[in-house]
Amino acid sequence: VQAILVGFYAAIARSLHIAVPTMHLAILVPVSFIVQMVPLSINGFGLREGTFGLYFTKLGLQPEGGIALSFIGAALMMLFSISGAVAYLTRRDH
Repeated sequence: VQAILVGFYAAIARSLHIAVPTMHLAILVPVSFIVQMVPLSINGFGLREGTFGLYFTKLGLQPEGGIALSFIGAALMMLFSISGAVAYLTRRDH
């Protein structure tokens, strides 16, 4: 599951033209999921983006790229979850 999520974020980074190595995403993505479990915000918003921004700064990348990657990844996950819920609720059982 973690490998799929790393691939998901790598695809988003590529689409945003952010040159972050996949091996660093393999570290950052699981760490960000652990950090967002800290009960300081709703669904980890802010904590996750801060983690991405800080990690990108340590890599010598622009923190705005990390924040954008984190936010767009979270937004896409919510979009896919909502579309799955709609599909589930509108299905017909025969």
